[in-house]
Amino acid sequence: MSDGNLPYSCDTFVVLPPLTDSNFRIFAKNSDRPANEVQEIIFVSNEHTSDNKDYVQCTHIQVPQISTTYRCILSKPAWCWGAEMGANEHGICIGNEAVFSKVPYETRKPALTGLDVVRMGNCPTCLPEQANKNLDPLCHGKRKWIVFILSSLVTFLCGLIILLIYYKVQELFIKRHRIRRSTKTKNVSQLNKRNSIIQC
Repeated sequence: MSDGNLPYSCDTFVVLPPLTDSNFRIFAKNSDRPANEVQEIIFVSNEHTSDNKDYVQCTHIQVPQISTTYRCILSKPAWCWGAEMGANEHGICIGNEAVFSKVPYETRKPALTGLDVVRMGNCPTCLPEQANKNLDPLCHGKRKWIVFILSSLVTFLCGLIILLIYYKVQELFIKRHRIRRSTKTKNVSQLNKRNSIIQC
């Protein structure tokens, strides 16, 4: 979707059985990145490090490296470390979404980007709960928004949505979680511009 010459559609969605053939789960995302920006599709191999004090260089800052990462495929802008979306060997899929938050900045210091968080959620994660645990320390006690959807975490972190999908999504969704649905909105990015989120 677009408003004049300004594109604003950036949406992630999932299709689950029985709506798919052969028990497949479909994860898809479009993006409103600049049209001339180079996008890379990269494969990241699994790594095992014995020293947890090692650091990894993200787009703007360094963060501590964890001991084990998993193989994943990422789609990312060439200029940054982070990724728009990705999927790892354990079936965790994450898509980045912009949310135009009204929460004021607490700092102007260099920090993680939403794309960095997508990559950090994908590489070291084999369960949705583990992904959330891995990302918690990066918040440094700051505000974080969490909503459960389809048994996975939609984590509102730094004004971005991270969608994690696990293979038991349908079963856990039915048994454990309440959902939110939106009305009269074209895409996720526009949710805050209308009073369109209601509790089921």
